[in-house]
Amino acid sequence: LLEHMHPGSFITGALYISCDQATPLILNNPNPFLNYTHIGSLTKYTNTNIIINPTPGMVVLFPSWILHATDTSYAEERIVVSFNSGLK
Repeated sequence: LLEHMHPGSFITGALYISCDQATPLILNNPNPFLNYTHIGSLTKYTNTNIIINPTPGMVVLFPSWILHATDTSYAEERIVVSFNSGLK
């Protein structure tokens, strides 16, 4: 996985046109206190990664400064339109 962010942008997004759920979008949880807090059970709020399993037609928006990654897709067809938005 190649974690990255999009500097110079405010909002990053992905529109999933054709995809398989086996290739999730992985967002790094930006909460700096996760490493210093006892966590009794993992939830989507206490896990170090937030995993989004896309479905066709789904739009995902997130702040561009959040580290994120996706694994290699082995689907026969995968069409995703990714974009960045900012102010000029």
